[in-house]
Amino acid sequence: MDAVEWFSGIAVALNVAQFAAVFTFVFTCGRFTVAQLMAAWSAQPWRVVALPLAALGLVFKVSIFNAIGKKGVYYGAKFGHSIPWVHGFPFSVTGAYSSRGGDTRGRAA
Repeated sequence: MDAVEWFSGIAVALNVAQFAAVFTFVFTCGRFTVAQLMAAWSAQPWRVVALPLAALGLVFKVSIFNAIGKKGVYYGAKFGHSIPWVHGFPFSVTGAYSSRGGDTRGRAA
């Protein structure tokens, strides 16, 4: 198995585990219903900032994956793959580390 495939599989597994942990806490340990969560969400004024930040972070993450592919996202250059240098969007907007910026915006929201 290629190292990039292995690394991307680990990343997917960690994302699934993170989602499962949050889902379990919210709906089991926290004993919240969907209606209670929606009411709490609508009562928070920070949602005006959170939603655009989350959307912007997602746009950057998807754009980076489309620009450099799986081998670029999952450190293929470190495993001997040739990754093309991209000068266009999203790197023209956010700089060389736009994936970290997109991830930070998504998690900040």
